[in-house]
Amino acid sequence: MNFFLNRSNNMVKTMKIAIGFLMVIGFFVIPTDCWGQSTTVSDIMRPEEKGELIYRANCFSCHGSDPSQDGLFGPSIQGASKELLMIRLQKGGRHYPSGYKPKRDSATMPPQAHLIPQIENLMAYLNMDHAEARAKKKPLKSSDPVVERGKQTFAMCAPCHQPNGEGKVGLAPSLTNQDFLALASDDFIADTISHGRPGTAMISFAFLNENQVSDIIHYLRSFQRTPSRVVDREWVSFGDQKKGEELYEGSCSQCHGINGKGYILGGSGTGIGLSGFLSQASDGYIKAVILSGREGTPMRAFGGFLGLSQLSDQEINDIIVHLRYLGNQNANEL
Repeated sequence: MNFFLNRSNNMVKTMKIAIGFLMVIGFFVIPTDCWGQSTTVSDIMRPEEKGELIYRANCFSCHGSDPSQDGLFGPSIQGASKELLMIRLQKGGRHYPSGYKPKRDSATMPPQAHLIPQIENLMAYLNMDHAEARAKKKPLKSSDPVVERGKQTFAMCAPCHQPNGEGKVGLAPSLTNQDFLALASDDFIADTISHGRPGTAMISFAFLNENQVSDIIHYLRSFQRTPSRVVDREWVSFGDQKKGEELYEGSCSQCHGINGKGYILGGSGTGIGLSGFLSQASDGYIKAVILSGREGTPMRAFGGFLGLSQLSDQEINDIIVHLRYLGNQNANEL
């Protein structure tokens, strides 16, 4: 255990230094291994979702958050052909397919040949209709009646989740965090409101009718600025519970508690080992959170090369198996 903890702490220190350096130069690099076909990440993420992560890590700083619009330093690349992407990734600079007229006369594009194995995923994202996606995801205005009703009903949630749903560490999680809103389905939120989280301060609000619950969800969605992500709720993790326990203690217990009870025992993280959470969160949902984290919160990404613990795909599976074990253990104590 000491060996693992030392290894984990050293990794965290190394990654903090590396990430800080990469942020200075303006872009992140995700190595091919993170998204290779040997990983079961494909079980819970579609090609366009993988492509979006690759784009945001490697292209965002120049081409902007929306590939259908020009970025600060790079042009729109929505619908770019495979031939164009291949040459640009291989050589960068002013290298283009024969006869192609560049949108901008610039040599700032660096070669990124390590992304070529993921070109199909990148193309899947770039070939999406981003204008249509923006229109579908255009947030409701705060003046819309359904949002106003939801805001008024949400007032009973504000003492814990705060007036704008931003949450408070050690008390209640953020409900307007972009990563949460992208991953949590309406049904997931509705079930939590209606059934609560047994073993936590989140009581059941079953007295709210269907319209009131829907209004609250519309209010929360009015904060959403990122596309929703879909995970396979039927996907089940298989792994070694004992290995998962060791990994959990090294990477998760500091915030979520050794038994996963989180806030109720003074932890800064939520009760991810409690049946109230585990009965509503699928294995695919949990895995996606571990992989990508929650930006703007203490919950960082822990999987892959950029993760704080650099957890492998199987190690994440092991942790999920251990969480299910904790859920059963903690349920027996209620």
